[in-house]
Amino acid sequence: MTAATTVTTLIGAASSITSLVGTRYWPNQRQSDTLPSLTWETISEIRNDHITAPGKGKNCRIQFDCWATTRAGADALGDALEVLLSQTGYVVYRRDSFDQEVEIYRAQLDWSVRIDNPT
Repeated sequence: MTAATTVTTLIGAASSITSLVGTRYWPNQRQSDTLPSLTWETISEIRNDHITAPGKGKNCRIQFDCWATTRAGADALGDALEVLLSQTGYVVYRRDSFDQEVEIYRAQLDWSVRIDNPT
């Protein structure tokens, strides 16, 4: 299973997130100007191989960007996402920013999670 598949499944099943963004969540870049929305990208997928045999699963780092027209909107989406991500992995860091070029707010989270191989 890839990190992208894991994220798509996790977000799609989370009413706490879909109630805020609907289906506006994508890998890598926003596909719509409608906000709020959520994007993510895989930072790393490190296999858990051993010297004597293949290991089970991967350790993954995924960066999420929560986009909104207000700081409060970006924070609300970031808070909901942080609660969801903390159930299966942990949030390594979180930071807030403002994209001056397009004038939208962002809450950015870096998530670390172990993804097991499908059985």
